[in-house]
Amino acid sequence: MAPEGLPEGRASTPAGGPEGGEADEGVVPELVVILEALLDVRDIVLSDGDEVLHLRSALARVDRDTSIATWPRAEPAAMTEWRQGVLQRAARSDVAAAILHALEPYHALIRRADPSRPVVVLHLPADRVTAVRQRAVMSAWCEQMEQMVARDGVELGEWLRYCITAHSSAGTQEDMMAWEQRVIRRAEADSEAAARVLESIRQRDRAMAALAADAARPAVFVVHVPSVAP
Repeated sequence: MAPEGLPEGRASTPAGGPEGGEADEGVVPELVVILEALLDVRDIVLSDGDEVLHLRSALARVDRDTSIATWPRAEPAAMTEWRQGVLQRAARSDVAAAILHALEPYHALIRRADPSRPVVVLHLPADRVTAVRQRAVMSAWCEQMEQMVARDGVELGEWLRYCITAHSSAGTQEDMMAWEQRVIRRAEADSEAAARVLESIRQRDRAMAALAADAARPAVFVVHVPSVAP
């Protein structure tokens, strides 16, 4: 179950997009940057029960009347404490390290809002962080697919057959490709349900490719974690 207080998710997207600002052309608004980061965190923590509890506890202590858009300039104390806990756990937990990587765009907004705030610089193993984030993408995508196909008998049947095959010992990459090809054919035949499934597949593939491209360059990810304000 997703931590309460966060919006329901979509397939994760990698950190490192525009750092926010005014809603000018080509600039992502700060609220979108924050929501994308938090949704990525949501997907990541679901693979670790302890991290789910930590995040859920923090969110439960946040005033729900406070807009998330104000967090970079006036972060709730509970969220600051949660981030500091993630920072402490990152040395021994790949999931915590992946959370810090996903939070980097949000952290950039905090640093921009308060340049005097102390910052901890960490070097995270790119391969392990990427593996965690890619698993989160796939998990979030499967959850999205289950909800999406439930409304269409044809897509539901095809999805269930694919899942049974894919999770069996005989499942192969070719099985996924064959399922995707059938989705494409149904979408080309004007099936709205198949078109939605196809777009979800493409979103998943873009997220996975972006993560793989990020990991192909450095051996480590450098993240900058704002600490408690002076």
